[in-house]
Amino acid sequence: MKLRLLAIAFALASGLSLLLVWTTGTQAQELDANFSPPSFMEVQQTRNMDRPAAIAWTAPFTQYLPLVQRHELPCFRAPRLISPTNGSLLDTLIPVLTYMRGSTVVSYTTITIADNPQFNRPVQRYSSYGGKIGPRQLMLFFNLEPATLYYWRVQDVCEGTKSPYSQVYSFTTGSGGVILPGPTLISPISGTVGVGQRITLTWQSMTDAIGYQVWVRRVGSGGSRIYFTSDTSQVVRNRKPNTTYEWYVKAYNAYAYGEPSEIWRYTTGAFDVSQEDWRNHPLTILEPDTPEGSPIRTDTGMVIFLKKP
Repeated sequence: MKLRLLAIAFALASGLSLLLVWTTGTQAQELDANFSPPSFMEVQQTRNMDRPAAIAWTAPFTQYLPLVQRHELPCFRAPRLISPTNGSLLDTLIPVLTYMRGSTVVSYTTITIADNPQFNRPVQRYSSYGGKIGPRQLMLFFNLEPATLYYWRVQDVCEGTKSPYSQVYSFTTGSGGVILPGPTLISPISGTVGVGQRITLTWQSMTDAIGYQVWVRRVGSGGSRIYFTSDTSQVVRNRKPNTTYEWYVKAYNAYAYGEPSEIWRYTTGAFDVSQEDWRNHPLTILEPDTPEGSPIRTDTGMVIFLKKP
C-alpha cells in the first residue's frame, strides 16, 4: 500500500494544536495532538501495510559559524565636506561650514580656510571638540574678505592619529552687503568694580541684526571668550577674582559681522573659584595660558578653540 502524506500544518506559537492528515490507500485519518513544535523536524514513513505512517521528530540542533568582525583603525576614513559645495558663489562673508566626520570616535576636528589650494597661507583655522559624527556646523568668528576665492578642508584627530584630509572645496565670498554699526552698551558701566563671579552684560537692540557676538577677555590677555546670542544680554562667568576684564559686542546680519561696540571694563572682587565651574561657556577661544592638548569642555558638549595662524 502506498502511503501518501497530504499535509502537515502546525502553529509556530507554543501550545497550539498540530493537525496531521494522512491517507492509507483511499481512507483518510486525522490525529490532533497538543504540543510545542520543535524548531526542526524530520518526517519518516514506514512501509508496513498494516499500520499507519510513523512520524519521528528529531531534536533541534544549533550550528555555530565563525564570526568575522571588521575592526577599523581610528581616523581611518577622511571626513566629508557638505556645504558650501565646491565652487559656490556666496552672498556672505561668514559662511556656515557643514561637514561630516569620518569616524564616530574623534578627539577633535580641524577646519582650515586658505586663499590657495596648497593651504600654505591659512586665513582662519579652527579645532572643534566634542559632539557626534555629524553633520556638524561651524560659524566663522571673523569676516572673510569680500569677492575673494577661498579653499577649505577638514581633518579628524583621534588621540594623536590624524585622518586623511577631506576633499578640498572652494567658494567665493559675496560683496556689497550691509556692515552694521557697533551696538550701544548698557551695563555694567565701564569701570565697575567688585563684580562677582557671575555678571550679566547688556546692550541695546539693533534693527536688522539677527544675532550678536559678545567678546570677553582679561586685560592684557591675547585670548578671548566668545558668545553667540540672539538676545540683548549675556550671562558671563568670570574666571579669576580681583581681575580686570574688558568686553565688547558685534551685531551681525546674514552678510557679515558688524563693527565692534565701545570696549568697556569691569573688575571682579574676591570670590571662591571652586564655587562655580568657569568652563561652562557656550563657546571658548583658546587662551595663551591654556596648554594645547587640554581641551576645555562645556555643558553644550562642544567647544571650539581658535588658533590664529
